[in-house]
Amino acid sequence: MRRRSTPVTLWIVIIVWEFFHKLGSPRSFYEISGKLLPWFSVAAALLLVSGAVWALLYAPPDYQQGNSVRIMYIHVPSAILAQSCYMMMAAAGAVYLIWRIKLAEVALQCAAPIGASVTFLALVTGSIWGKPTWGTWWEWDARMTSTLVLLFLFIGVIALRSAIESRESAGRATSILALGGVVNLIMRKDFEGWQVSYQESDPSREGGDIKQGQLVVGSSGERGHIVMGASFHSKDIVFARDSLFNTPGQSFFSNNYTPIEGPNEGDLDFLPGGCNDDASVNTGPGYSLIPYVDADGNPLSPSGQRCAFDFNLVAADEAAVDNQSAFARGTYEINDDWFINSMASISNAGS
Repeated sequence: MRRRSTPVTLWIVIIVWEFFHKLGSPRSFYEISGKLLPWFSVAAALLLVSGAVWALLYAPPDYQQGNSVRIMYIHVPSAILAQSCYMMMAAAGAVYLIWRIKLAEVALQCAAPIGASVTFLALVTGSIWGKPTWGTWWEWDARMTSTLVLLFLFIGVIALRSAIESRESAGRATSILALGGVVNLIMRKDFEGWQVSYQESDPSREGGDIKQGQLVVGSSGERGHIVMGASFHSKDIVFARDSLFNTPGQSFFSNNYTPIEGPNEGDLDFLPGGCNDDASVNTGPGYSLIPYVDADGNPLSPSGQRCAFDFNLVAADEAAVDNQSAFARGTYEINDDWFINSMASISNAGS
């Protein structure tokens, strides 16, 4: 039988997949990025300097705008980078919510200050360009307002990350905020608004702490509208031992055994790691020695005791839950006769 060879394109796909899968490990990523960072830093510095010099000194003035057009060489790349940075941040947030890849959360947090900086630069340079061109520093049109909202979204992600101590909770909250802000980029007309809520509860008894948050964003234009939302809900496990009316529950099962051979054959003994022969000497957490005698007080084991364990120490009244969900619904009018109505949702539940 003739053996079929693997196509070259398949090998390329496998190699590329393994490379990007390897980048998902923080250790591998830092090793690779640490080697490439100096080279990319030098290349970026050379390109920025040469591009700025060429744009500000050698590019000819515009026949209508004059030298003020040179601001566009800074404003336009800054605006493009700001939007691209936010899309990358939203993608990283989706990866973190779905696959729990820690490196995605790191990328999201690192992208936020960079995006805020270039968005601020785009707003400043746009205002400087608008004064001689439009005769005003600011206009509340759709694009400028959307860019200002974009700056607030970047700042919101930074502030939300700093306000939440738990890294896992902060990662979920910032990821949801980043995903919700994508609407601001998709629909840059007639921005209608958004709503964010985050809540933590600390009950009087231990366990059962609740963390939940939700984000709903809506926007509409001349031909359609879109509504997006995301939420998460998590609750810690509630142990029976933390109940106000808890009483110790002693169980002898699986804590004692009887050897079937050897010098102690037939004698009741304790499993290692639990009780000891002497109650005054180390017994494991939750373990205790209970008398083991007959009705006349005669010992039924060499020590006259049995090993018991308080099962309420590990029994749970309520399990821990961790739920995340997201949805998007939109309508777009193609013409007077046809329109598109779509909806998508995703959810993940764990216990």
